[in-house]
Amino acid sequence: MVFYYVRTAIDPEQAAPLIRREVAALDPNLPIRELKTMQTQIEENMFSEHILSVFHEHFCRLATVPRRG
Repeated sequence: MVFYYVRTAIDPEQAAPLIRREVAALDPNLPIRELKTMQTQIEENMFSEHILSVFHEHFCRLATVPRRG
């Protein structure tokens, strides 16, 4: 899987069809599975990190709960 970042002077939503067309002109067999803005990518990454930190916090709390023997 290969990722590319494209900086545009126009709205990314307007740039998407242009990017698809240019890539298809270079190689019609090269699939573009997903286009997203950098902001969306950052938010998705931060969400994943947040979920992991929440799970970690809860598991640490569970590990410190006294157990009855």
